[in-house]
Amino acid sequence: MRTIAEEKRVPLDEYFGGDEFVKCKLCTFKGGNLHTHIMYKHNMTVKKYKELFPRAETISEAMRKKLSKATKERIREGRCIRAPSKDPKIAKKIGKKLKGRKPTKEHIEKILETKKRNRENGYIPKRNPNAVINMTKTKRKKKNRKKQSRISKNLWKDPEYRSKTIEGNRRGHRTPEYRKKVSNRLTKNNPMKRPEVRKKVSRKLKKGYKDGRLIPPMLNPKIAHKVRLSLKIRPNNLEKLFIKFLEEYNLPFKYVGDGSLMVGNKNPDFIHKTKPKIIELFGDYWHKPEEEEKRTEFFKDHGYDCLVIWGHEIKKEDISCIYENILSFERS
Repeated sequence: MRTIAEEKRVPLDEYFGGDEFVKCKLCTFKGGNLHTHIMYKHNMTVKKYKELFPRAETISEAMRKKLSKATKERIREGRCIRAPSKDPKIAKKIGKKLKGRKPTKEHIEKILETKKRNRENGYIPKRNPNAVINMTKTKRKKKNRKKQSRISKNLWKDPEYRSKTIEGNRRGHRTPEYRKKVSNRLTKNNPMKRPEVRKKVSRKLKKGYKDGRLIPPMLNPKIAHKVRLSLKIRPNNLEKLFIKFLEEYNLPFKYVGDGSLMVGNKNPDFIHKTKPKIIELFGDYWHKPEEEEKRTEFFKDHGYDCLVIWGHEIKKEDISCIYENILSFERS
């Protein structure tokens, strides 16, 4: 039976790690990497071999360095999707080995030096020195991205898969543990606090609004309606005075400023019970006189007549002028 080294036509010294070798405990064989030898010669897995000989090494230091160089090159070129430590299976193995051990000062210094070196070589991005430094997710090739998108789209067509994913996401988001986890993460390392990210997001949103691909969320009537209802708005002091005034004079207008009615993406304050007529209350502090025309034109486009009443008019002792204005507005 031919070995892998013979099939690839590589010298045994080069394949098995050069000058440094590791001895097999079951026979007299020496090599830089004993994995293939253990599997094909002794018909045994590496796991079983390590159970029999827990202190025995299966790879030489020279071979380890070669493998690490190869993986780094693959990550840099984009041939490897993620770093080995990010693979859940490998991460579990590393976690089990390091469980209960505390890193020494020398070990921590060594890690920091390697991270600095990697950052200079382009493996790790430059970040805030206080932030936690993680290995970069290498840019995947266009082919891999297209392939993944195609697979996910096909899966999403299946109704069972879709319902399961939606239910799982909802359960995960509802749990208080998940919410705490997210809040802690965002307080410590929120990407929107970084000026670079904020500029990038704003630039993309502005471009989308100009092209017409994106619509501002509050211009969407459905979203605006949901937001108004979620705020649980109650009538303010000015609106309470006006409600009392309507009740005293038996005027056929009702309060809808809590989000119960939406005209386009706007929520009017008061509406006629039978006719398409709207009354808007404008506080002197919050609104400008220019807004009156804009608001009346907006409601006209949606088939409603609008009357704007200002705060200083309601607060006057003599309210007869407002009563006459409302009556004439109702009869017109």
